[in-house]
Amino acid sequence: LPGERSWTLADTCRLVPSLVADGVDMVDISTGGNMLADIPAGPGYQVAAASAVRETLRGSGLETPVSAVGLILSATQAEQILVSGDADAVEIGRPLLADPTLPRLWATQLRAEATPLPPQYLRGGVRQG
Repeated sequence: LPGERSWTLADTCRLVPSLVADGVDMVDISTGGNMLADIPAGPGYQVAAASAVRETLRGSGLETPVSAVGLILSATQAEQILVSGDADAVEIGRPLLADPTLPRLWATQLRAEATPLPPQYLRGGVRQG
């Protein structure tokens, strides 16, 4: 409702160290909305939130992995998020739903070794590269 305060990134940064201290072993940061909100979406639009939480944890002396989401649409974009230290992992949704073999394609694009497909995938005529 208008005028009501909603959960903020600062609230998350205050909460996450306690969660980790209680045993959470990975934190997935998403700014997705349960309430009506105007969130400007674009490639990587939620990565800054993951980076802020990651920095909060590091500042607290905690080394729990943080994952980023939010229109991560290419192999190079995903790799840059990891290389820059904005997150420890990336999670992709819509592109993976559209193409379940996408991680193999991205591995090829990054010249990384793709893990072998399970035999049941091979029976479905899945792209190998």
